[in-house]
Amino acid sequence: MPRARDARLEARLSPGDFATISHAAAAQGLSRTAFVVQAAMDAAHKFLRDQQLTTIAVAHGESFMEWLDRPAEVLPNMKPLVDAPVLPHR
Repeated sequence: MPRARDARLEARLSPGDFATISHAAAAQGLSRTAFVVQAAMDAAHKFLRDQQLTTIAVAHGESFMEWLDRPAEVLPNMKPLVDAPVLPHR
């Protein structure tokens, strides 16, 4: 079943930006709308992926894994926070 495409998004552009988008869309054989939606979705997916993904340099990977595998360390100053009642979300 095809999904509904009812939502709208509008933008005000300078003539130069409009021309650049038009040229790039035409070069890819896309309509301006398809080009802008594709670019926006690519940017949105990249942003969301980057928010969920953490990368670490290979040089630090082994020491990081060793740190993760260490036994938990008791921090006396944190104990009151751990023992405090959980507040409900508002």
